[in-house]
Amino acid sequence: MAHANFTGHAHDSKTGLGSPVHFPVPSLAEAHETVNDPAMETHEWSERTEEGKVYYRANYYLNHGWTIMTTTQKRNPTWTDMKPPSVEALRELRDIVWKKYQRKRLPWERVAELDQMLATLETE
Repeated sequence: MAHANFTGHAHDSKTGLGSPVHFPVPSLAEAHETVNDPAMETHEWSERTEEGKVYYRANYYLNHGWTIMTTTQKRNPTWTDMKPPSVEALRELRDIVWKKYQRKRLPWERVAELDQMLATLETE
């Protein structure tokens, strides 16, 4: 792990002078990895149905994959897991993730994983 050093000064109360102190600073690549690789990502969308508005929330857990939940309540929602998720919900999630990938907010692996899930469900 390569670090640059930031030099600050610690104040010495007796002499009034500061002695240099070195703080490790992560490289730009390491900082970028931390920001773009969170432990969990959340994606939300909604759709209107004959029964009213339905809200969806998809969570991606690092090393655990996707969960998709749904509710009809905006305030104080009670989320219900979609097990297995519907093809329509996965397609909508894939579209949202694709748009975020195009804006460089997500890695390609998220899109590819959803494509794999869709291919598996569509062949069953």
